[in-house]
Amino acid sequence: MRIMIVAGGFLPAKNYGGPVVSIENIVSLVNDFDFWIVTRDHDWKNKEKLTGIERGWNTFLDNTKVIYLSDKEHNKANYVRIINEIEPDIIYINGFYLAQMFVPMIKAAKNKNVCLLLAPRGTLNKNALAINSFKKHVYISYMSFLLRKCNCFFHSTSGEETYQIQKLLNVKKEKVFEVANIPSFPKIKSVPHIKETNKLVCCFFARICEKKNLYGALEILKDTISNIQFKIYGNKEDSDYWEKCCRIIDTLPPNIKVEYMGGYSHENVFQLMSQNDLMLFPTLSENYGHVIAEALFSGLPVIISDQTPWNGINDAGCGRAIPLSEKDTFIEYLEMYSRMNNDEFSKIRTKAIEYVTEVSDLNGIKRMYKKMFQLEC
Repeated sequence: MRIMIVAGGFLPAKNYGGPVVSIENIVSLVNDFDFWIVTRDHDWKNKEKLTGIERGWNTFLDNTKVIYLSDKEHNKANYVRIINEIEPDIIYINGFYLAQMFVPMIKAAKNKNVCLLLAPRGTLNKNALAINSFKKHVYISYMSFLLRKCNCFFHSTSGEETYQIQKLLNVKKEKVFEVANIPSFPKIKSVPHIKETNKLVCCFFARICEKKNLYGALEILKDTISNIQFKIYGNKEDSDYWEKCCRIIDTLPPNIKVEYMGGYSHENVFQLMSQNDLMLFPTLSENYGHVIAEALFSGLPVIISDQTPWNGINDAGCGRAIPLSEKDTFIEYLEMYSRMNNDEFSKIRTKAIEYVTEVSDLNGIKRMYKKMFQLEC
């Protein structure tokens, strides 16, 4: 199989978040298919050209090549030329709202009669739609019209996303493949952080923007009486939102110590996570939540919103998924974990690793991806 992937960003870019991880994990796991990735030559909200890339096709893995194009090169004519060169069996579009790339690619695919597989990556889920709702619904209406004119299937990673794709884009269920995201595994075992009694080292790993809800995490900490060190990892995607977060940081009580750690590369995420006790992540919405899986693989219990696919942590005893309206429950669990000593906490760490390992059936997921990519157009 020859699969062309179209994505807003790819490695070595660092600021695109989970969608880049999703692509990396797909091409790594489905290693008996050949992939060609078409992407931009710069990072998110940064026009400087990525370092370490060359003109033309760059080899990422034995089965994967990547071409990095400038913004002006993302047009229908250029895409038709690339499709002629690759002759892909299908074109996989990773994302939804990037009109600059996805609209001309859809038109090019229709021109060449190549089947499309579109993965919205959670952008159509209810809480994600609530941000800039009017603009998004206008774009959705246009995309629905455009996609009806070509042979397009969809990749969903959750029941909610399947429902939203059918509803918003007027798609029949048989056109939607519901296949789970592929988790990232740590390549080496990290030494876990030693938990101090009556103290908690919390972390937040995500792009700093409204959807990830750093402000909500700080609101929770504001009313927590335990001694908590809160380390924020992530790129400042929205400067106004970061300023809003800084204002609440200035009002936090002395028992809450906040430190902004800057951005991070995915290759270092497990090592960084292992230096903490717990991840606090009351996100507004996650289609998958790679950082949640990575935290669990790092032996971190997680306190998250119930707007992710990871609500099973409640029964597994390795954290808590809580409705966003229940601020007191977030605080209750932070206080409970803070009181634990290292021996008690080590048992929770073990449960986290056992749970995420059990639910991550890589062989089964690989079979499902191969079946999806071999769709009959």
